Amino acid sequence: MESLSSESKSIALDILEDILSAIGRLEDRTKDVQTTDDFLCSSSGMILLDATCMLLIAIGESLKNLANPI
Repeated sequence: MESLSSESKSIALDILEDILSAIGRLEDRTKDVQTTDDFLCSSSGMILLDATCMLLIAIGESLKNLANPI
């Protein structure tokens, strides 16, 4: 198994910090959501759903990048 360079480790740590930050935002923004209706029954709920989905996509992309840090 090949060792990561110092630069690769730094990039991986940055990616992990971004993921943790995004998870924190998800938890904070959705703490009052109790059911799917909280997302679907209002315009503000739909906006929150869109934002939540975008953060989940960003986390997934970050995880994919973590597998191959430059």
